[in-house]
Amino acid sequence: NKRINLPGWKSLFEYLGDSECTLQNLDIDDTDMNNERLHLLCELGLAKNSSLTDLCISRNNNISIGGLRGFNAVFQSCHSVLKSISIGPIDDEIALLFSGFLSQDSMVEVLYIDHIF
Repeated sequence: NKRINLPGWKSLFEYLGDSECTLQNLDIDDTDMNNERLHLLCELGLAKNSSLTDLCISRNNNISIGGLRGFNAVFQSCHSVLKSISIGPIDDEIALLFSGFLSQDSMVEVLYIDHIF
């Protein structure tokens, strides 16, 4: 949502990283996410979260390979229980990045690719 500014996103992502968070599904599809916000999501929320199993960040055209590299912290985290990720649009570089992530000791069972450039 374009009406959510950085402090609002940061607050949401910090909640995701809280040990009391029990949220299992987060759909931030088509919400004007960008690289900065995605890095915050990964670092403050997803890397610390032990309840979220499904994540949709599709149709956020302002996310590039630089932002998606933030998932490195998530895939290396002992807390992450992500099983399903929906991303897109993607290109070859992003596909290679995610194949590297998924080849790690990942719990991800479903990767949904929304759109290819």
